[in-house]
Amino acid sequence: MSTLKEAATEVMQSAVNLAAEDKYGDSVKRFTEITDLLDVVINAHVQRGRSNWEMNRWAAAMHDFTTAEKMMPEHPDLKWTLALMRLQKGDFIGAMEGFEARWDSKKFDSARLKTKKPRWTADGGYKSVLVWSEQGIGDQILYCSMLPALQAITPGVVVMIDARLIPLFKWSMPLIRFVAQTERVKGVESQIPMASLVSEFVRSRDDISKLRGGHGQYLKPVDYQMVSKIREGMKLSRDETLVGISWRSGAPKVGNHKSSSLDEMLPILRLPNKRFVSLQYGDYYKEIYEFEKKHGIHIEVVPEVDNTQDLVGLASLIYACDSVVTVSNVT
Repeated sequence: MSTLKEAATEVMQSAVNLAAEDKYGDSVKRFTEITDLLDVVINAHVQRGRSNWEMNRWAAAMHDFTTAEKMMPEHPDLKWTLALMRLQKGDFIGAMEGFEARWDSKKFDSARLKTKKPRWTADGGYKSVLVWSEQGIGDQILYCSMLPALQAITPGVVVMIDARLIPLFKWSMPLIRFVAQTERVKGVESQIPMASLVSEFVRSRDDISKLRGGHGQYLKPVDYQMVSKIREGMKLSRDETLVGISWRSGAPKVGNHKSSSLDEMLPILRLPNKRFVSLQYGDYYKEIYEFEKKHGIHIEVVPEVDNTQDLVGLASLIYACDSVVTVSNVT
């Protein structure tokens, strides 16, 4: 059986021969068989690039992506993929144009707000802006770290977010108005999708910590009494510290790729003078029970807090911990 390359070469030679015989109509048809492979070749470069990327072969992945980009520079899926890799490598400036192409990508399934309001820019002189949510809860938490910087420029900030986050954000940022994603907002001069705040405020990795006031915490628990109650309920000895753990991501497409297992966390869970409490959302009780039965290691569960729906309670539970070990998820 001939290889794909051999078959294509054979078609190419046939087209050349037809042209040499002045059979141009037939030669065009045969040449078209080759040029129609362009989409397949571009996709092959992209998919090989993603495989190289997953193996941290950065140079090889970048070569594949940039080669495909030269073949079809306006391909939205490719521009967005290349932007994500540039972001991961810390090239925020180089990534931004391609990152905005996410809305035209078939791979990006976040809903886009229908609005005629102009897109907010830092030099637009707007007095009010609607920041509308995109992607999942974890993404919203990350992007909202830039809201104080936005409000320093534009005083009237309204933010559409997942309703479960509203109490937590209202408490942490009282000067900003937070509304549910389903609410209709009127009276704003401009708008911007949440992730696009990155293009306005982030030029380097150092900017991220600066936006958060030099440290990672910009959200505060609403219920400090709950924090104290959780700590007291654990009845920690003087030598013990409380460690919160979360090991799974519920992301539809990449959740398994980002998740761990309790067995893989055994080296941590066997550390002395540690008490462990679950921060994991979803139906995980059977998994914890089976793990304890297998290894004899107890993981605390706080029944008063629904880690999936009660994000205010989850924030209090996190705050009650001395440290947290988690995979990349909402927690």
